Amino acid sequence: MLSAIARLTLPNLVAFAALLVMSMVDGIIAARLGATALAAVALVLPLQMLLGQTSNGAYGAAVAGMIARATGAADPVRARSIAWHAFLTAVVIGLVFCAAGVAFAQTLLAGLGGREAILAEAVRYALPIFVGCVAVWVNGALGGIARGQGRMWLPAVSLVAAAALHAVLAPTLAARWGVAGIGTSWVVSYAASLVPLLIGIHRTRVLTGLAQFRWQTDVAGMILRIGVPSIVSVLLSNLCVALSIRFAAGYGPDVLIGFGIGARLEYVLVPVAFSIGVSLVTLAGQARGAGDHAGARRFALAGVIASGLLLGILGSTAAIFPSLWVRWFDASPAATEVAASYLRHVGPFYLFFGFGLTAFFASQAFGRIVPAMIGALTRAVLVLAGGTIALQLSPDPVAFFYAVAIAFMGYGLVNLYAIHTVSKPAAPAPGAGVPAPAAR
Repeated sequence: MLSAIARLTLPNLVAFAALLVMSMVDGIIAARLGATALAAVALVLPLQMLLGQTSNGAYGAAVAGMIARATGAADPVRARSIAWHAFLTAVVIGLVFCAAGVAFAQTLLAGLGGREAILAEAVRYALPIFVGCVAVWVNGALGGIARGQGRMWLPAVSLVAAAALHAVLAPTLAARWGVAGIGTSWVVSYAASLVPLLIGIHRTRVLTGLAQFRWQTDVAGMILRIGVPSIVSVLLSNLCVALSIRFAAGYGPDVLIGFGIGARLEYVLVPVAFSIGVSLVTLAGQARGAGDHAGARRFALAGVIASGLLLGILGSTAAIFPSLWVRWFDASPAATEVAASYLRHVGPFYLFFGFGLTAFFASQAFGRIVPAMIGALTRAVLVLAGGTIALQLSPDPVAFFYAVAIAFMGYGLVNLYAIHTVSKPAAPAPGAGVPAPAAR
């Protein structure tokens, strides 16, 4: 069981590596254009991350869960209907994001702290990304379809191709149009990544028969019922990060910098939990669709527990030996000590962070995401309440670190209960007992 999870986790890690390369290319090329351009790209990064997390992590995982259940049930008609509805719904959502992004780009970036020349450059960089974000949402839908079929390497290879194209194209376009060229290259590369996805998925015949396609409100509603809470969960997670940064800033610049260094480890661990979670969407979803409810439950619980233990071990190692992490950052001695203190107090609680994040994705396999959304809401409430109290209690940030740790614990425990609840065997469905196709 764990070997199957590990086998499907690897291509997801490769996909994350490709996205990291694209982000690095943006930073490297922007640095050549000057400090203002580099600051502008950094300012837009949170919005880019949010776009990727909602389209690929939330919506894509929701689509993967639905396709996995249909694939496990050996129901190609339903799989084809879900695929077409997911594709078309992604286009509509992408157009909404495009319109909102273009209309409010300057307002959003000013809200993130952009001013004068940096704000102007950030808008120039962000506008092509917003204009082309339909490609990002379609990529999320197609990637979800492929992962639901068990074809993990297909979206991974498409993102590797996008990263390679971006590395070649960005310098040329940046030389002509500055930061706008970098943003244009990013979007063009994402759009190009759709080609291998479309070819690979078309060969499975899940996106064929458009002439016979008929819009079904119930199928579209099912996609939105699962996809919208997933997107809300991602937004709540980003809210937790924003709240934590705001509270850390209240303790002064050294604490803000130290907190940023320590908490950055979480961004390294997120791809691990995400990759395991997406593999569970496929394995547990196909088992669920085939009527093997006990098998689906075993996959989900084993993967969530394994992910939590892995992140807990890594976090505890960082807590015992914080210098292994903080030594890579050039900061003042005071900020470095804050970072080490953060890891000592919060690192062991990454156990619960792993539980919570992986259980969120595993819940997609069962088509019930609201309980996991409550976990994200619990974390946000605990960060807000704990951070507020800690800031009033003492100028020492340790109380704030405990608040972050307790929020992780609440998140993990609520989502552990959520996956325990949603993975309980359901009533036998038509087609139950049909063996699930082997994931490729």
